[in-house]
Amino acid sequence: MDAYAPEEIPAPVRHTNEEINKLLFFLEQTSYMPRPPPPIPVGPITTKEDMRAKEKYIKNGDIVGKTSGSTGIPVIVPKTPQTVLWHSVSNKRDLLWRKWITNDPSKKILVISPNNIDQDEIGEHKHVYTRKINTIDKLQKDLEKIQPSYLFAYPTIIAELDLTKVPIIDVRSSGELGATSYSCEEAGVIALKCEYGVYHIMEILFWRLIQN
Repeated sequence: MDAYAPEEIPAPVRHTNEEINKLLFFLEQTSYMPRPPPPIPVGPITTKEDMRAKEKYIKNGDIVGKTSGSTGIPVIVPKTPQTVLWHSVSNKRDLLWRKWITNDPSKKILVISPNNIDQDEIGEHKHVYTRKINTIDKLQKDLEKIQPSYLFAYPTIIAELDLTKVPIIDVRSSGELGATSYSCEEAGVIALKCEYGVYHIMEILFWRLIQN
């Protein structure tokens, strides 16, 4: 489910569960604190052209993400230990809000993504399955064979699958209109939808990005 597989992250920027849980606790506490809306941003806004201009400064060994967004023109986005940590925390936050029970081997998780390879029984409890995007008929057969409790895929794929034949508890989606979460390589998670169907926008993060 993570954009970064653990073996792809150099050791100096890996984060312990203690670090992840500490930031998660802070975010959960501040989410419910009354505060005035952030002031209207002033000054320059970073564009994709700015990101492309920075590509020549990227060195071998740097952590990067690749995206084209809605333009179709590839962009390389430098990553830092802080952005990797934010990704891990917001991913965990999403799972907690949606009440996914990820440590129960009896509740299988199926992740369908264009970046995946077909794998069975991976993860700590061997109950996570990944599939690369394929025909709906092929994905439907995999779905019925695996019988997952949780599904993560694009909304357009979910809409084509017959979920009545599997014991689905919850569906998580991203990457398209109508998804339960929105994100981008440049800023990480933009918004998450909680179990009540309400989107929570990470406005503090964006204001800090603009300030810096």
